[in-house]
Amino acid sequence: MILMSADDNALIWLNSPFLAEEDKNLIKIIQETDLERFEENFKKNLEMGTGGLRAIMDIGPSKINRYTIAQATQALSNYLKMKQSSADLKIVVGYDARNHSKEFAQTASQVLSANHIEVYLSTHPIPTPYVSFLVRNLKADAGIMITASHNPKEYNGFKIFNQTGAQPIHPEDAQIIEAYNNIKSFGQIQFNDDLSLVKEISQDMLKSYYETLKKNAMHLDILKSANAPKMIYTSFHGVGSYAIPYAMENIDFHNMLLLEEQCIPNGDFPTVASPNPEEDESFQRAIDFAKKNEADFILATDPDADRLRIAVKHEGHFVLLDGNQIGIILLKYLIETRPLPPSPYVITTIVTSPLIKLVCQKHKIRCIEVLTGFKYIGDVMNQEGEENFLFACEESCGYLVNSLTRDKDAISGSTLIVELAGYLKNRKISFIDYLIKIYEDYGFYVNHLASLNIRSSQNKLDVDLYIKNMKLSPPSIPSREEIQQIDDYENGLSQNLKTLVKTPLDLPISKVLALSYSQGTRIIIRPSGTEPKIKFYFTLSSKYERSMTYAQNIENCDSMLKKIKKSFFV
Repeated sequence: MILMSADDNALIWLNSPFLAEEDKNLIKIIQETDLERFEENFKKNLEMGTGGLRAIMDIGPSKINRYTIAQATQALSNYLKMKQSSADLKIVVGYDARNHSKEFAQTASQVLSANHIEVYLSTHPIPTPYVSFLVRNLKADAGIMITASHNPKEYNGFKIFNQTGAQPIHPEDAQIIEAYNNIKSFGQIQFNDDLSLVKEISQDMLKSYYETLKKNAMHLDILKSANAPKMIYTSFHGVGSYAIPYAMENIDFHNMLLLEEQCIPNGDFPTVASPNPEEDESFQRAIDFAKKNEADFILATDPDADRLRIAVKHEGHFVLLDGNQIGIILLKYLIETRPLPPSPYVITTIVTSPLIKLVCQKHKIRCIEVLTGFKYIGDVMNQEGEENFLFACEESCGYLVNSLTRDKDAISGSTLIVELAGYLKNRKISFIDYLIKIYEDYGFYVNHLASLNIRSSQNKLDVDLYIKNMKLSPPSIPSREEIQQIDDYENGLSQNLKTLVKTPLDLPISKVLALSYSQGTRIIIRPSGTEPKIKFYFTLSSKYERSMTYAQNIENCDSMLKKIKKSFFV
């Protein structure tokens, strides 16, 4: 493979008739005035990952811009044509409210149209779950969503869905990546302004989605009553501003106040510290607003409305629930209130709380664990079928409460959250009381996510060496538990350290290591796919002490987890 210099790559871009003159002028300015930016933007090409593209927006082959979006779209077109050479192809294209998302969606549509592919394009920003649903509902061959989810404002991305509405997994993802890597020049990209094959996505196309949400909802009489819970909603400047109020209207829930300044879609995310609902500080304005308006709970969705998180009132204070806790209460509520299918199954990830699996076991529900990433959850749903599906969740605030999509869906999830809020308030139970009862009945688990940054010049080697050392000599931890089991997903083996028996792990090969200790503590270690860091998922098992408050129980576990983290240099 010939490595091109930044100057060589820039020359290819400057000589291409595909580029607009204003973009050529920008390249020349950067080349003359900002060498560091020029080298970063032009020294290498943007790599397509298994889910598509995600990077900072800027000019050049290593960034997200209309030209790299066009390359990715042409790659998807080439793959689909190779797969279905004689078929008429159809693709759904959506975009969020980030800066340039609409422009990128239009570029993708122009490339698809030039490739004689029928396009269904949204006329305004829409949630990511809509694209998954529409691919399925319109029987499309693929979907494209222009989004960078909850990344900072500088980012954007190109997310791919296959014909099932799920993100592609191996070998399909590898074939799309190969098609992307095979595009070496702008001359291989078909592009024109003929939009004759582009159709608009209408609200009618989503009618059955909302009809199903209402059909599945229960206890709606409570939501209409004077005793309805009071909700504050924030979209973190994202597309939930359109979808969530409509979803609440759909189930006749009106006791909702919008945090107006954060419900204005804006790709700069001007009023949030981070548009990621997993970051506690993002909720500060919403909590202040909720206190002022005496609300019962706060619902937040991320900018593309596929993730959600809540803060709930307990003993006069607002408490933020993490992704694991929300998943647990939603699962328990579904088991309590829904007629279970003949052979129900739940899907979760290996880094999500073990409590999901314990609840399932007690209720004789099959719990299927997959690697991190909702694409694996979507794949399992496709294999297992819809009839017996009950619920799916991941620790990073992603939930699936029905079979309308094959990706996490904060709109459906929000509908269930509101229903649950009414159910609990009608019984004079808080969300925390409900969670405490689950802890008492099934076990008390507290979870922390942490990262270890690797700063040397040989990042890959350091990460590999760190994980190798963890395998050979797992650290002792302050809770004085013995290491009992090592699950090495890279080698596909689980080893019981007492019996030394090794058993195969029935999951795809992945650079993940899980350490399980004698009293239920678990640490899962995996390298980040995009940054020089190692991610740690800490889980501590304990007994919930009724003699202490909820906050004291959590604080005790947090204190021990902080000590355990030090054993792993975090």
